[in-house]
Amino acid sequence: MTSDNQKPAGARAAGANPYKRLFRMLPYGVVLFDATLSIQEVNPAAMRILGLSERQFDRRVGSPEWHFTDADGRRLQFHELPLSRSFSSGKPVRNFTVGAFNPRSNKQIWLRGDVLPHQKGRQRQYWAVFHDVTKEFEPGEREPA
Repeated sequence: MTSDNQKPAGARAAGANPYKRLFRMLPYGVVLFDATLSIQEVNPAAMRILGLSERQFDRRVGSPEWHFTDADGRRLQFHELPLSRSFSSGKPVRNFTVGAFNPRSNKQIWLRGDVLPHQKGRQRQYWAVFHDVTKEFEPGEREPA
């Protein structure tokens, strides 16, 4: 094996942060929140799935027009959201299913995912990872299959 110092400068630059490249290329939506629940990073898949630009994403978090629903169509209160539950408990919230409105398609979509708390030094972060399961959802069912 060679160390980064033994690689040509171009190779180091190209592979400087493979995790950042993976973050951008993942087909799953990924949003990183800090300890105040402010968005720190959002990947292109999250923006595509939710139908929002990065700027719209920042404006909508916590705003009244940004809401999620449960499988029965009931609007979730802030404390019921997977991110809020993970924040309150300090534990992961796994395999959640929520509905969200996609303004680009002007339709309700269904998301399934996880919220994972992570300690980075003294700072707590929360990773929300999700994918679109709208095609699995059939009206009348309680949850997507």
